[in-house]
Amino acid sequence: MLSVDTACLLAALLVLIYIWCRYTYGYWKRNKIPYVTPLPLIGNMQVLLTMSTSFYLYLSDIYKDARMSKAAAVGIYILNRPALVLREPELIKSVLIKEFPKFVNRSGGCYPHNDALG
Repeated sequence: MLSVDTACLLAALLVLIYIWCRYTYGYWKRNKIPYVTPLPLIGNMQVLLTMSTSFYLYLSDIYKDARMSKAAAVGIYILNRPALVLREPELIKSVLIKEFPKFVNRSGGCYPHNDALG
């Protein structure tokens, strides 16, 4: 049986995890960017855990989502990290061509030492 101290410590830990999740998964809401509602601890990566579809098909579904049709960009969460899916062609062009050096941490890259095509 759990002692009172252990139960209080466990309750405090659960409260801290809850507060951390609320803060972490509130990033897009605080910045007023439309976002796909995440699940706690895994964000929007449930498709990777269930292996129901590939990550890039999932991004394609987000890109084509009718609820986000008016948004130039949509926020998602890769586990606990916020990521931005650009939808507007001019914004994509600006990020990938004009402002390329300013966006250094883009996803989708590969490790060239282990990937023959990369």
